[in-house]
Amino acid sequence: MNFKKLLAGACAGAMVLGMCAMPAYAAIEGADGNGNYLVDVATLIGNADINDVYGVKITFTEESVADMMTNGAGGGFIFSTASNNWNQLQWCNGCAEEIHDIQLDADTNSITRMEETPFFTAEDISGADGTYGQIVLCQWWGGDIVIENIELLDKDGNVIDTAAESDPTVEEPATEEPATEESTVEKPATEESTVEEPATEESTVEEPTTVDPSGNDTTDTPTGDTAPIAILAVAAVAAMGAAVVTLRKKENA
Repeated sequence: MNFKKLLAGACAGAMVLGMCAMPAYAAIEGADGNGNYLVDVATLIGNADINDVYGVKITFTEESVADMMTNGAGGGFIFSTASNNWNQLQWCNGCAEEIHDIQLDADTNSITRMEETPFFTAEDISGADGTYGQIVLCQWWGGDIVIENIELLDKDGNVIDTAAESDPTVEEPATEEPATEESTVEKPATEESTVEEPATEESTVEEPTTVDPSGNDTTDTPTGDTAPIAILAVAAVAAMGAAVVTLRKKENA
């Protein structure tokens, strides 16, 4: 009989120890009924390119971090998609790094998860049936915590400005339109039509040299059609001279 009591007591003790070993989910403000704080990546991406997302940074409030530093905290940091469901790493404050991949950064009040390649794809955030892309944070121990901000990071760990493309203060380069010039046809300068008349020189006919019977040279200057008359005149004078010579010879005979 005593043996039965001892066996029952051992079983009850084992059940209590088992219940203590189960993780107790601390409260995260905004978490669902399972203690998971879940965010759809599609609500964070804005105008950024999902292919540029290599990591996520979760920032807590000052009060939450103060409590973590005093009482400790830890849990799971999950990336989840339809093709890679519930990909979980562990985070904590001051725990052994070989067990917990991500440590709380007390200087920035945040925890950060980085990947070597982009984890989420355009299909994961497309909204198509059967697809999803989610960031999940859960807490397994510690006090109540409040998440202040969740930011997407590029491959260098820098925060991605998801509103950069829609920023109205960004001026687009002005497109210079080609200047429209009126169609002008240059007309050649109109000069008065001038016909240069060739210089008119007086028609000059070289005067023939005629021999006067007295032995003096005389020059007649015929003009126009008087040249034949001048020739006849010269012939007549020559004939008269010959007649005079013949008459004198008869008188002397």
